[in-house]
Amino acid sequence: MGWFTRLMVLLLVLAAIAGGAALYWGYAQQQVLTVRVATLEKELASVKSELASTKSKLQAMEQDSVGTMVKRANEVIVKGWDAIVDSVESELSRARDALQHLDQSSSSDGVAPDPAEGNSSSSNSIEDQEPAIQP
Repeated sequence: MGWFTRLMVLLLVLAAIAGGAALYWGYAQQQVLTVRVATLEKELASVKSELASTKSKLQAMEQDSVGTMVKRANEVIVKGWDAIVDSVESELSRARDALQHLDQSSSSDGVAPDPAEGNSSSSNSIEDQEPAIQP
């Protein structure tokens, strides 16, 4: 073998050793990174769990806070007033219907309507009525 061939074989062996070393170093780095990724995934799962726990505690605290209790009480009061107003409106409507029914029945009977009902066309005013007998 010539010196050139020996040099080429030596360079080829050195290149193979360098390539092998680079592959080994890359494999070692991959193993280190794989362990690091697994550790970070565990930490991430732990942080997510802690975040969910903290969120549930925060929601519980918000529900028990004074401001929330006041809002709930206000909602109950408003609903109560709405119910009262609805009830009064329905009673007024029933009373109005009853008065109209009485007015219609009294006008069909030929009886003059009561002046207290606001009918100004009637001649039965308080001044026209006879005074009550006094003892």
